[in-house]
Amino acid sequence: MKENSPDDLVGAYLKGKLARPDLEDFEKQVESNPDLAEAVALRRAEMAASELLIASETRDLFGEWQQGGPPPRNFFSPGSIAWLAALAVGACLFAFLIRTRQQENLVPADKPGPPANVPAKEMPTPVPPITPKGPAVELLPEKKAPLKHTTGYYRALAERSLPEPLLSNLRQPSADSVVSTFRQAQLAYEAGKYDRTLDLLAQTDSSRLQSATFLKAHALFRLKRFGEAEALFSRLVEWNSRQFRFQSEWGLLMCRLSDYSHRKKDVRRQLDEILTKPEHPYFEKAKSLQNELKE
Repeated sequence: MKENSPDDLVGAYLKGKLARPDLEDFEKQVESNPDLAEAVALRRAEMAASELLIASETRDLFGEWQQGGPPPRNFFSPGSIAWLAALAVGACLFAFLIRTRQQENLVPADKPGPPANVPAKEMPTPVPPITPKGPAVELLPEKKAPLKHTTGYYRALAERSLPEPLLSNLRQPSADSVVSTFRQAQLAYEAGKYDRTLDLLAQTDSSRLQSATFLKAHALFRLKRFGEAEALFSRLVEWNSRQFRFQSEWGLLMCRLSDYSHRKKDVRRQLDEILTKPEHPYFEKAKSLQNELKE
């Protein structure tokens, strides 16, 4: 066998006898040559098995010598040879497993791997679906606004456009029982108790007739009793009340607007009358209402 044969190189490599240039070259060959890598692994296993066998035999012989036992056994006895054969078979199996793993890691020639220094594309991490916790909550249906050009739409527009009654001169309580009852009616109206307001107003004296009529008209309007409210607002307009005339004119218009589908001519006529008077307190409101009705 030549000095530079693969078997000699494997032995020199495992015994640490290769110089640095030869060592580096040999390690590169081991990485690229599966057969050479298998030979190295097999030789390493054989050497390890021999060392273990020799060490074991040496320990046994030394122990027998210390105890004055029988003469040293033959190294090549049948039992020793069987043990050595078993170790060799195990070394071969170990080398076979190493080669199989190397072949699995090799990349086929017809399927080149990714170029060097190019990071592999990261796969997006799947996001688990969010499961709501706690008891299911039943959502209430959203309240829809009334459609335009319907009775509900014009009624809502009228209720939104009628301001609250102004009775500033009666805000302070008085010792007079009539005024006190009227004050209670005011408080009931402010609390949204419109039926209670009507009951209290029915107990007032005629000395508060206009104020009681004005507040009663508003209470009837909020109760959607638009026909009765219109009659009271019309009465205040006929009386030409200095305090409530303009507010009553606007209240009368809102009562008619609530039934716009059947009172369209009355609403248009009254709007035109207000718009001919720029000094009218509700002139700007009338302009806005006219624009809304045109849309």
